[in-house]
Amino acid sequence: RMDQEIGRVLGQIEKMGQLENTLILFLSDNGASAEIMVRDDGHDPEAAPGSAATYLCLGPGWSTTSNTPFRRHKTWTQPANRQAKPWRRARSTRPGSPRTTPANAARASVWKVHADDGFAQVAFDAAFHQAGEMARETGIVSVNISRAHTCTALGWFTERAASAGLIALGVTNASPIVAPFGGSRRVIGTNPIAFAVPDGAGGVAFAFDQATTVVTLGAVNMAKEAGHDIPEGWAVDAGGNPTTDPEAALKGSLLSAGGAKGWGIGAMVEILAAGLTGGRLSKDVKPLKAPEGDPHDLGQVFILIDPGTSPEFGDRLAGLIEAVDADERGRLPGHMRVPLSSVNVPDALWAACEALATD
Repeated sequence: RMDQEIGRVLGQIEKMGQLENTLILFLSDNGASAEIMVRDDGHDPEAAPGSAATYLCLGPGWSTTSNTPFRRHKTWTQPANRQAKPWRRARSTRPGSPRTTPANAARASVWKVHADDGFAQVAFDAAFHQAGEMARETGIVSVNISRAHTCTALGWFTERAASAGLIALGVTNASPIVAPFGGSRRVIGTNPIAFAVPDGAGGVAFAFDQATTVVTLGAVNMAKEAGHDIPEGWAVDAGGNPTTDPEAALKGSLLSAGGAKGWGIGAMVEILAAGLTGGRLSKDVKPLKAPEGDPHDLGQVFILIDPGTSPEFGDRLAGLIEAVDADERGRLPGHMRVPLSSVNVPDALWAACEALATD
């Protein structure tokens, strides 16, 4: 499988007219991953960072080339029972956009990734291998993703890191739907936080992914579609008055979880996600599901920590789990989770999916 992938990618370089004057500088194959770097042989491999170079690196079913400083750029990982679409088809096709997702180490423990108005998942992939190595070397690293589409399930990122043995905290902002505590003018989004902890055996000990509001925007939208009222305490209308009407809630503001405390956490997420990535503030983000308009230009920040920096980490984690398990009615989020083998899909939702598939 690896040989076939390498041959395929080299064939793509040849089609781009780049094979004659290139030199493969690095190739590793441990049965699960590989890296290829291609550089114009007119350049000195020992040249200082920043000199012109072309790299080729394998990804799950895709390849990429770019002009970036000489460094390990991306890693290919054997996909598990899935067929990934080629990168160039999956990414943004905005005119004049680069072909790659540039990922670079801005500081000793900061990895920056430009998502090029595409999927945050692909941008995270571009830095994940190197950021993980950096976290194990320095103890902690932040991965700051800019110019990204809304990332949907933030927990996907943190649980992936936890499965690789790292503690992970993730934040992102969104379109404005939350007013300051006591106010009525929307300023920030539901601004979720996700957190995941490794179990030391390639799994996740516990994890959560939650909005900083009482309820997610999706829950209000679903109530509206179903024609149901929402509980009091979820939202206020445009005048700042409590409401149980989902339509009025969508024109007003969702309430922060825990009142002023939740508002403070949501504002913290806002400045981390927008400030550290250069992304838009929530107040400037257009509706995330609008069929037309500017790219979202959102930022996501992920902090990855090596639990090995503390010899006591495993014991403390086990003690917490034991204490929670001692309460028959207690539960640690994400602990001992059993994946569903099937789900019930309402007839109306299935019909809507079929209609979209035929468009």
